[in-house]
Amino acid sequence: MEEGARKETADRYVSGRVRMVRFVGTLRTAEILGPKLRWLLGLPGTRFDIRYQKGTATTPNRNGKIEFHGQSSETLLFDGWGRGHGVGMSQWGAHAMAAKKDYRSILHHYYTNVEIIKLY
Repeated sequence: MEEGARKETADRYVSGRVRMVRFVGTLRTAEILGPKLRWLLGLPGTRFDIRYQKGTATTPNRNGKIEFHGQSSETLLFDGWGRGHGVGMSQWGAHAMAAKKDYRSILHHYYTNVEIIKLY
C-alpha cells in the first residue's frame, strides 16, 4: 500500500503498526493491544501480519479474520517487518538521513516543536 493511501483503522495505525488483535473463542473474546501482544509473543515489533497454516497449506489473513481451532496441525504465522515501538527516533532512519542531513535536521524531523540549545 502506498504511504499516502494508508488509513487508520480499528486494528492498525496509519503507520501499519498493529493497534489491537481480537481473539474470539467459544467461551470469551479477548482484545490484546499490539504492544502487549508484541511483548507476550516476543515479537521484534508491532508491524506484522498473521497467516494461518494447516499442514503445509498457508492461507493469508483476509478481511481481518482467521479461523483457528487449536488442532495440532494448525499454526499461526507472524510475518513482521521493522523493529521497535514506533515512538521517537528510528536508529536506522536517522542513520540513513545522516548521509545527506546534519544532526539538527535529523532531530527536527523526529521531534517537532523543539529547540536545540547549548546548556554549557
